[in-house]
Amino acid sequence: VIGIDAAEGLEHGDNSVVDIVKRDLKPKLVASYAGKMEPDQLGKMALGLADEFNEAWVVIEMNNHGFTVMGAFRNANYGNLYTEKSFDKWGQHESRKWGWYTNALTRPILVDEIARAVREDALSIPDMETLQEMGTFIINSKGKAEAQHSCKDDRVIALGLCLQGHIRCPQHEPPPKKKDEEKSEEKPVEVVQEDIHADGSAVSKDSVVQARRPLEA
Repeated sequence: VIGIDAAEGLEHGDNSVVDIVKRDLKPKLVASYAGKMEPDQLGKMALGLADEFNEAWVVIEMNNHGFTVMGAFRNANYGNLYTEKSFDKWGQHESRKWGWYTNALTRPILVDEIARAVREDALSIPDMETLQEMGTFIINSKGKAEAQHSCKDDRVIALGLCLQGHIRCPQHEPPPKKKDEEKSEEKPVEVVQEDIHADGSAVSKDSVVQARRPLEA
């Protein structure tokens, strides 16, 4: 499953982060990108990673620049995208929203699941930069979980998105990928026996010349 926290790509701004977690009894962070990249380019890169990692489920934070990243996936008709289901106030009409919206209600859910996974040793994180960000991710005086002053939390959020995808998205066995270079099926060949020499003399059975040519369609 892939979690994407997109930023604007400015030199002094936040990092855009793409985390990839392998789904297992104990999920493991297996790849992580963090850097400055325009949202549309980030979407293209993440789309390539999603295809490479068995058409993984993708959870995109839709706040701010996530819409641009989502557009890259939607334009490619990518199927395994996380959506949120909601109902109207009468509970009769269902609607779906693309991606994950981090707000006052969903942020604690995201953060609490990370804390639970770490506390129970239910997640493998072999990435020093992610661990460092987690070490400076605090609860401020107003009770909000966020990065300390002058620190970043982009990797923490992306990891949390992966965990939510692991919990909420169905697991499936991806179909085997087609090989980029498939050998085209060779047409059957007809064996033609030439039994006359160039000089017109007969050819013995021991010296039959076999010529091969494709059968016509």
